[in-house]
Amino acid sequence: PWRLGTWLAAPVGLVVAVAMGATNAVLAVLIIGCLSAARWMAPRVVERPVEPEFPITYADGADTDRWNAFSLDWVRRDWPRVAEAAALVYWRDLPQRMTQRQAYLHVTDPSWRQQQKIDELVNGKPVTTEAVVPELLSIHVTPLGPELTVMLHDGQTPTAYEGAADAIAVAYDVPGVRVRRLEGRYVALQLVASDPLAAGIPELTAAVRPTESLSYVEMGVLESGERWKQPLLESSWVVGGVPGAGKSVALNVLLARLAGRPDVQLILVDCKEGLEMGPWEARATAVAGSPEEALPIIEELVEHMRARLQWMRRVGTRRMADYGHSAEHPMYVLVIDEVAELWGSGTDRATAQALVGAVSKLVRLGRAASIVTVFATQKPTTDALPSAIRDNAPSKVAFRTTTPQQVTAIFGEAVPKGQPSPIDITEKQRGYAVVSQTAGIYERGRTPYIGDEAIAELVTATAHLRRDLTDEDLSDRLPVGEADAGGADAPEPEAPSEPTVADLHEAGEVGRRTANRLGSLTLVEVASMTRAELLALPGIGDGSVGELETALHVRGLSLRADEEADRDDA
Repeated sequence: PWRLGTWLAAPVGLVVAVAMGATNAVLAVLIIGCLSAARWMAPRVVERPVEPEFPITYADGADTDRWNAFSLDWVRRDWPRVAEAAALVYWRDLPQRMTQRQAYLHVTDPSWRQQQKIDELVNGKPVTTEAVVPELLSIHVTPLGPELTVMLHDGQTPTAYEGAADAIAVAYDVPGVRVRRLEGRYVALQLVASDPLAAGIPELTAAVRPTESLSYVEMGVLESGERWKQPLLESSWVVGGVPGAGKSVALNVLLARLAGRPDVQLILVDCKEGLEMGPWEARATAVAGSPEEALPIIEELVEHMRARLQWMRRVGTRRMADYGHSAEHPMYVLVIDEVAELWGSGTDRATAQALVGAVSKLVRLGRAASIVTVFATQKPTTDALPSAIRDNAPSKVAFRTTTPQQVTAIFGEAVPKGQPSPIDITEKQRGYAVVSQTAGIYERGRTPYIGDEAIAELVTATAHLRRDLTDEDLSDRLPVGEADAGGADAPEPEAPSEPTVADLHEAGEVGRRTANRLGSLTLVEVASMTRAELLALPGIGDGSVGELETALHVRGLSLRADEEADRDDA
């Protein structure tokens, strides 16, 4: 009504003015009056709800100038073409309909049907299908570029998007695309349009801040802009990469973050005659430069681990982290650099077998006792790092590699398409690494550099925190009244020896196969393992695990619950 009244006001006013023979002034007054009357009589305009805009969010550090509303609108509108080019659409049949006249001729006129057939042979059949495009739900802009959240079709899997990552990158004209699986029927497609790690990271100095918590160590920055927090507590690491990629620098960053903590003791093994780990010797509990030097040190650590597990049983705790770390009861971090040389061809066979057995025990049983093992190698092959050891190390860091076999040797599996791979790291990208803290999830990060002078200053400032293994008191502390009652000359009671799996076999509680595989383990060590960890050992089946569970139950013990292990890993 308002628009109609506006258009009619001027003609009506003009007709009235001419009929009255009015002057120009009266004519203007009449027109203005008609316009005002039309506006006054028009109904009030009702504001309709605005349709919701396409959801777009920005993360901290995102390039808002490059990815503004106009460029993101192009990304959204171009999605149907990209999905079709990447073969992510499916084609739906459409009914082929005729008009009423065409249907009448088709039924009654044979000549018309013949002409239609001729046209079909010449021009082809009419289109009877349409492309159904996966729905684009939202766009989240990260430092890498836009991340698209897409809903899968019925019967579609994220594997199809992982295989189409390269095609999506070409269609969008970006260097790469990362595919991340979400819960339910959704995937996230990260367009890698820039490299936020290229700006570099400030170099660490002697005033580096120790790690805030033993739950993780800050190793650098992730490409998402977040801090790279590598899990440490009750974990083990595998660090690999070709020479010159940044592996040694990463180990120095780890040691620099831990050196200032009095509740952490370092045990270092460097098979290059201590060349890389030598600068940290004054801060370390022990340093070995060869396999022959490493064997007694690692065996002593294994015996100390057993003594600590027995002590934990006596004080009533199943995890050293629950008891609490301190200078008296620290966390032990064993770093083995050039692990391929530790039990390689140049090592005596008996020494190599003893080292493999001792290190395997530390990785399997050291979690509860807060003994962390870090393996580093510039020769990432299955021979350098046995799968039985690698698979028990959940945290894996891969610097630049050159072959898929090297990637598999570090991660235990091939990196899926659509995920960052260490093979894509170039020679100029020193310090870049691909991190896997959870199976199947890969992120790219970069470590800072720390120079030799800063290391020397840091070691000098923290050397007073060094302790020996024998400095830890693992004896039973009795109340003061009971301790005085025995007198100063009273002999100390001998601690009862812990029964082993071999002792259970002699008592007829377990079979020969179980004793042959686990005969040297004590019951406390067995109780610190989960059922899944036992079944993963070669030669151990459900029958052997059942025998061990029965023997533990009689003595008031039990295997570590799988859900408890999952919570600890989380």
